[in-house]
Amino acid sequence: MYRNLDTKLMDINITFCQRLWKACLDTDTNLMSRDRLILELKAGGISQTHEDYVKQTLTGQGIQLDFLDFLTYLPLFLLIHQSVVFNPLDDSRQK
Repeated sequence: MYRNLDTKLMDINITFCQRLWKACLDTDTNLMSRDRLILELKAGGISQTHEDYVKQTLTGQGIQLDFLDFLTYLPLFLLIHQSVVFNPLDDSRQK
């Protein structure tokens, strides 16, 4: 079962996730602020409808995201990162 486990690739992925978290981190609080989350969503080209949903769901009362939240929603942050890397000048946001 574990014969195909590539520990080197897993280490690279973990390092990438740590760097992504540190890039979004507010160093004073060790949390991701609501403003930083919104900025990341806009940079990733998330539609306004989806942005509003994420704002309401993840930061309902102005709550900041901690590392566990970040890991829980890691696929979302990876999608945003890929969108920015592969098309950094795209400012069109789908409704």
